[in-house]
Amino acid sequence: MQVEASAKPERLEDLGRVREKLEKLFEQSEALQAGRMHDERFMEIYEKGDNLEDLYMSLKYLHYELFDCLVIARGTID
Repeated sequence: MQVEASAKPERLEDLGRVREKLEKLFEQSEALQAGRMHDERFMEIYEKGDNLEDLYMSLKYLHYELFDCLVIARGTID
């Protein structure tokens, strides 16, 4: 993918911010890690409900951070 020479520097910075946020999410999000698990492993970890609150909080954080990425990508708010 080539970046146009006329791209505004602040938009390139926005892309960098989005990339950093996404990289952090993929490294640290329990929700994303749970989504990659086989069904059996997921059930081992979450069927008793002991870890559901952590998963719920991870989903809320994931939602918030993805929405933030969308806002940055749209360029509507600094």
